[in-house]
Amino acid sequence: MTPARRVVGVTVSIDTKGRWSRGRDYLYVARDYLRCVRDGGASPILVSPDLDPCEVSRLCDALVLTGGDDLPAFMWGDIQDPSASLENAERIAWERSLLDLFVGSGRRVLAICYGMQLLNVHLGGSLCQRLPLGAAPVSRTTTAGIAHGGCGEVVSHPIRVEPHSFLASLVGASATVSSSHRQAVASVAPGLRVCARAADGVIEAIEGDDVLGVQWHPEIDDTAEAVYRSLSLSGVSDGTGRAAALP
Repeated sequence: MTPARRVVGVTVSIDTKGRWSRGRDYLYVARDYLRCVRDGGASPILVSPDLDPCEVSRLCDALVLTGGDDLPAFMWGDIQDPSASLENAERIAWERSLLDLFVGSGRRVLAICYGMQLLNVHLGGSLCQRLPLGAAPVSRTTTAGIAHGGCGEVVSHPIRVEPHSFLASLVGASATVSSSHRQAVASVAPGLRVCARAADGVIEAIEGDDVLGVQWHPEIDDTAEAVYRSLSLSGVSDGTGRAAALP
């Protein structure tokens, strides 16, 4: 008998600004996320903020936090950049409730772009609010500046991956990724560790117990198969790079 495929909840964005239709709220997400979950060996379902977080926890074996807009600076005690395009407050609060239930539960969380930033801030880290062009002041290891996209622009650039990390067991020592973000991780939350950086020092991935956050969008580049396959693997936190298939 073929084993049942794991059910992976995929979060959605909330449009209250009339992006799709004025006067009505819409929920939306790029279909690429769901296709990548499916191709990685799991069964994706869309989870909306109209569901009780406990119900999502009951239904889902793993969780994908999808991309979104900027997080408000008060979340880590900073003064708000007035140029920010802030994410919907209802979505942020609901996804934080999901993180409370999934992180530390033994079920995998894959957090992408905004999702990685939310994961880091929720667990006690901070962000750089706006990456300036040609520089990345969030790291002492900054070298040549590179573009990271954002505001609808997607760019490709290389990353280097930390040896013996869980991410290295998935994608190897380096990869070329597709980015679109203005914010970036500054201080890493307790319990998480950096597992990849861009050439300018910007943190590109973090990992912890059954948690992987990537700053790029694997669903639109060549890292898709490896990263989404992680939803069916265990062993993120042992620091050895080993990964075992879940039963």
